[in-house]
Amino acid sequence: MLIVAFFYVPMIEHKMDTDYAIFNEYKATGVATNTARISLNKLLFSKMQWGWALNIENDTATEKDMCYAIGLTLIIPLLFTPFVYKKIKKPHRRLYIASIFISILFMALTTELIDWTKVPYFFSFVQFPFRYLMIPSFLLSIVGAVNIAKVSEKFSKRDVLMVSMIAVIYITPLMQSAVITTLDENQFYEVERLDATQPTSLCCAKFEYLPSKAFQNREYLANRSQDPILIEGEGEIKNSNKDKSSLTFDFTNTNGKEAKIELPYLYYLGYSAEINGKKLEMSESDKGFVAVTIPENESGTVEVSFTGTTLTKISMAVSIIGTILFIAYVIYSERKVRGKNKILKLKGESK
Repeated sequence: MLIVAFFYVPMIEHKMDTDYAIFNEYKATGVATNTARISLNKLLFSKMQWGWALNIENDTATEKDMCYAIGLTLIIPLLFTPFVYKKIKKPHRRLYIASIFISILFMALTTELIDWTKVPYFFSFVQFPFRYLMIPSFLLSIVGAVNIAKVSEKFSKRDVLMVSMIAVIYITPLMQSAVITTLDENQFYEVERLDATQPTSLCCAKFEYLPSKAFQNREYLANRSQDPILIEGEGEIKNSNKDKSSLTFDFTNTNGKEAKIELPYLYYLGYSAEINGKKLEMSESDKGFVAVTIPENESGTVEVSFTGTTLTKISMAVSIIGTILFIAYVIYSERKVRGKNKILKLKGESK
């Protein structure tokens, strides 16, 4: 939990602050999730199809274009489970078995065995059942690694060399028959123009991660300029200069009253703005963009930058500390085990 705090803490922070299309317009339902289930044979063995991401742009991508398979890389090591189980130390067996059963449970969630219309919304929140494969992919990787380690204990260097040679002989023809696609280099530099009439976008997929207000105003989003726009009050904006997540412009208040300016940034938390060294209040405009409020009788240069929220910075620090502690724990545990093994070895030699 500590290691992944950098991800889920900002996500919860954004969810609590405003509405996004993923939570409303694209809110997952049991009926919709049922259409994305996969068959059992596809879960175990399926072929990767090229071009799925590119097909999103014209909305022709279908589930048949994706590879959901656990894959032979995991399946082959798992076949050794019955043979190595008894070789695993008893204190570790519970974790070993728990990893396997949890993996089976989450793999079942991705298949047609589950009717998502009868499952609580909390679980269908992921939109697509195949996303649950992240958990078994991680857990089974550990189980598979343990199996390989236990099996290889009986192998000599000569056995490893022979197996490697056989593997190379079988893999070489597969590599020669691999499909290699060539992409035009210009595709990486071409700037996409949003089209509000299209249901999908190469850069925004189905627009599900837009603020709900921006999602409802996609035509405005597609045609909006890259300049700040005065939406409340009276004043004049000059010398606008936008460089990615940094923006500066001069604002002159013409009536001395409070003014509100919409910035050319979608509303995500983390932007900060100042005028004459004073921090400005940030909010969401009616179109789903970041807006700043200029106080009464205030004119000058407005400076905008993306700095991230305080909570995001804290969560990042927590993740870094958590990672360091985990690495330290692994090193400590490994040394402890080696120390015990050395003591047992010395006792055995003394007898």
